[in-house]
Amino acid sequence: MEKKKSTSISISTSIYEMAKFILFKCQAIEQKGNLENMINKYLKELEEWLFKFKMKISIKLIFISKCTFTVKIVKQKKMRAKTRNTKRSLQIPNRSKF
Repeated sequence: MEKKKSTSISISTSIYEMAKFILFKCQAIEQKGNLENMINKYLKELEEWLFKFKMKISIKLIFISKCTFTVKIVKQKKMRAKTRNTKRSLQIPNRSKF
């Protein structure tokens, strides 16, 4: 009879251990799901922030490129004016009219 008790005790402990393992797995799966939800939530927020940040950067780049472009145009106009003035001063007037 003692053999039956020991087997029943071992079976009940193994069932207990199995139930404990199943509960642990369920909790782990639930925590994994919660963690995935949190990661997805923060990824969405991060993507939105990066999109806004990229837009800010692109606006700044457009403004900077426009400013540098206008500065280049002004410099080119000044250089053209200088070259025109030097060309005019270097030109020898053609006075030989017949």
